[in-house]
Amino acid sequence: MDYIKKAGSLYEFSKKPPIESRVREIIENIKENRLDALTRYNLEIDNYTGSVFVSNEKIETCKDNIPSDLRAAIFQSMENLRVFHKKQRGLFRNFEDISPEGISRGMRFLPVNTVGCYIPGGRYPLPSSVLMNVIPAQEAGVKRIVISSPPSSHEGINPVIIATAALAGISEMIVAGGAHAIAAMAFGTGNIPKCDIITGPGNCYVTEAKRQLSGTVGIDGLAGPSEVLVIADTSAYPDELAIDLMAQAEHDPMSRALLFTTDRKTAEKTILKIKEIITKAPTGGIMSRAWDVNGEVLTGTLDEAIDYANRTGPEHLQLCIENSRSVLEKLTSYGTVFIGNNTSVPYGDYIAGTNHILPTSGNARFSGGLWTGTFLRSLTHLELSREGINNLSASGIRIAEEEGLWAHGESMKLRFYGKGFTNNE
Repeated sequence: MDYIKKAGSLYEFSKKPPIESRVREIIENIKENRLDALTRYNLEIDNYTGSVFVSNEKIETCKDNIPSDLRAAIFQSMENLRVFHKKQRGLFRNFEDISPEGISRGMRFLPVNTVGCYIPGGRYPLPSSVLMNVIPAQEAGVKRIVISSPPSSHEGINPVIIATAALAGISEMIVAGGAHAIAAMAFGTGNIPKCDIITGPGNCYVTEAKRQLSGTVGIDGLAGPSEVLVIADTSAYPDELAIDLMAQAEHDPMSRALLFTTDRKTAEKTILKIKEIITKAPTGGIMSRAWDVNGEVLTGTLDEAIDYANRTGPEHLQLCIENSRSVLEKLTSYGTVFIGNNTSVPYGDYIAGTNHILPTSGNARFSGGLWTGTFLRSLTHLELSREGINNLSASGIRIAEEEGLWAHGESMKLRFYGKGFTNNE
């Protein structure tokens, strides 16, 4: 395995700024002063003086004014997401296991009651992120879903974000971004409900707030810079590889775009195409910085590429190789894998039905992306008959005695012997 291009010497650009104390201060202020603090942070951080809540009138206006072609595209994306995430819900079946020994064990899967979905404001409005957050929660059966997004102007949330949420059936929308939005949903603030889970990526302040509040509220994960690893051989076209890598790089100057190819000429041609794209693209400035700082190109064998992918656990893994499907079973760590030269990451980002909220920074080695199961809780139950008590008690009492937990043993003795704890020797 050889590097043709390594990440640049400015790699420290991707390091998290020292924000821990600032976020803690914001969280404590929101917890103590609730809506007053939220309103103050909207002014202080985003220069926004309007209402924290989006009115029904504004929601209807935005929904009515959305362009018809965009409306149609959003509905197609929603439909594909619903089909895929509804099938995920079908994986969870309540069950009861009744054994001949008098033991009845069961499990139920129930959704959380309230979910807060954070929708980034950033450089671009992201209607796709609305759908990726909301649809899995709806298919899980969540009763109450609110979204929070930072103001894009003095008028509040970007109208496209509002319209997309409305088309998806969401009527509760909060104008707030950053750590103060996360804290408001975690604690409940004014008419903002106390959420059971908060989902959605955001900037470093959002991520730090989710980290600090994890345990107070459930979270989907901690998002880092977006990333793609493309594995390619001679069947891949350099112009397609280049645009796919730059599609990732244009997200953010900290994005990571990596190419691992089995053919050095393909790598060299792709690098030339990337330079050409950067000079022409309207987002070329962002692409250039991300590519210079975090872009990498490696060459090696296909086995080395597979091993590299499994060790690094990329958020997006794209297979631009012959017989891509045959490689799938060898791959064990990725957020989503995109199979074949026809299947680029943006299809998953927008329209195909898979979710684009995925683990980053190698977290795919131990976690997965947002899905219907994110919003479901597994609840177990147990019931014993007289026969079950007779079969289990002696061993249970012996383990309790070994652990030195007297009341545990006495609780089982009472059921087994039917005597008070003072007379059951």
